[in-house]
Amino acid sequence: MPVPWGLLWIILYKTMFNLLPEKHKVKAWRDYEVRRLIVGFLLLFAVLLIALISLLPAYFFSEQKNIETKNIAATFSNSEAIKKSGEISTLVSVANKKVSFLKNNKESNIKQLIEYVVSARVTGVKIISFSFVTKTEGPKELLISGSATNRDTLLLFKKNLESMPGFEGVDLPVSNLAKEKDLTFSLKIFIKK
Repeated sequence: MPVPWGLLWIILYKTMFNLLPEKHKVKAWRDYEVRRLIVGFLLLFAVLLIALISLLPAYFFSEQKNIETKNIAATFSNSEAIKKSGEISTLVSVANKKVSFLKNNKESNIKQLIEYVVSARVTGVKIISFSFVTKTEGPKELLISGSATNRDTLLLFKKNLESMPGFEGVDLPVSNLAKEKDLTFSLKIFIKK
């Protein structure tokens, strides 16, 4: 039958330990517990040190990304686009006011008047802007500015506007007809009441 070394060791250890006086047993037990604590703390320290070392590259990488993001944000906040965003919002609010005016102005039916102008337009005439002027006295006015390829197309456009039912008259200054080609013009249309 084989010798159970584990059991033999426990018996010898217990007997050896029992041969010590009680005072030395307590001291030996305390020394054993202190050594166990020291080894436990050393293992804990080693684990924490390894974890810290393994996290350092990730920390440096995230710190670098943070610096890059701050630089991009600083560049973006100093850019012209941000400075112009205030101007753009002002333009949008002005455009919204104009659209609400056009929607709510029932008495002169601006939409129909603009449709008349667009239908009177001939090839070679490019309309750039419309302006609506309301007056307390006299007829309301629709100011149109644009460009025409030549004098004849501009005169034909004026003639078409005069024949439209919603207009009293069309004022085209002679200075707009000074050039033969590539004309820029602005004309005034008087609206019937």
